[in-house]
Amino acid sequence: MLSSKLYATMAIKNALLASTLLITSLQVNAAQSKSPIANTAWKPLCDLSKDAQKLYNKALKLSKDVEGYFGAGQKAIMQAQILAAKDATAAATIAAVAITAEITDTLNNKKSRAEHCQQAATALAARAGYLHGRIAEFFELLAANRGSGNGYACLAKHDNGADTDTAGTVAFYQTHCNLHPIDPTAADATPEALTATGFPKLTVATGLTVAEQPAGASNSHCMFLSTTGSEKNSNTQNAEALPWAGGYFSANTDHSAQAAQAIHSLTDADKPQSAKTRVRPYVELWKAYKNYLSCNAEFGKLYEPPAAGTLAASSTVKTAIKKSVPKHKRSI
Repeated sequence: MLSSKLYATMAIKNALLASTLLITSLQVNAAQSKSPIANTAWKPLCDLSKDAQKLYNKALKLSKDVEGYFGAGQKAIMQAQILAAKDATAAATIAAVAITAEITDTLNNKKSRAEHCQQAATALAARAGYLHGRIAEFFELLAANRGSGNGYACLAKHDNGADTDTAGTVAFYQTHCNLHPIDPTAADATPEALTATGFPKLTVATGLTVAEQPAGASNSHCMFLSTTGSEKNSNTQNAEALPWAGGYFSANTDHSAQAAQAIHSLTDADKPQSAKTRVRPYVELWKAYKNYLSCNAEFGKLYEPPAAGTLAASSTVKTAIKKSVPKHKRSI
């Protein structure tokens, strides 16, 4: 049987060991709870921010294309009428009548779609601009929250994942991720982070969790990313999850996973306003982009005058010619 003195000594040693392990555990947990967001997690948002300018340019181009489509149609009518006047023959006159009738009918049928697609261009620019701003603020806030002396970062370094980054300034991210838009120019470059099926690079579906924060990071100072409620606003928890980056990195107090709302792949089932409310700005941008793609397929090329075969088969053309030619001279 152990003496009481020896027993007491061992008990003290065990208590000290347990205390040491507990303190170590708490230090590790504290470090991880405030560690930076992994660059592999934030990079897709940076890529989407870079895409925003392409979307502004696409919206402007679509708007111009819709206007140009109708302008080209009217120009074709004028050219046909000018040629008919120069030729001054019955055949030329009939040809001009046929072309005018067919083009006018086509343009009239396109008016409602043209109005819809002008709205689609506006919606694309608006949705892209809103989300672009939300993402920009996310990067600027977290970049500004780095340590002033040692560069302890809230965003892990872009090139090697380090959790200290003295060069990761607000200005760096503004340039690196194209956070600020410039005046749009009509162009049709394809975005990389947004497709007709969703945002393939944005695979975080359950909000900001500890999985997006590197384990064992030495930086334990990023208070914005703390998982301790009292360090943020109270001794319990936030009233709502923090809507970082338009909801993509929505964060519970303890960064626990939320119900999955995936945006890497989207379908028509996600279109209603009641669907995927946490990441709604992304879904709305995707919807606007889908609308744009449909309109671009319709108006992305200038209007081309109808071919001879089209004119010959057109009931509109036949009706127009019948009205313009005396009954005793009709052959149609």
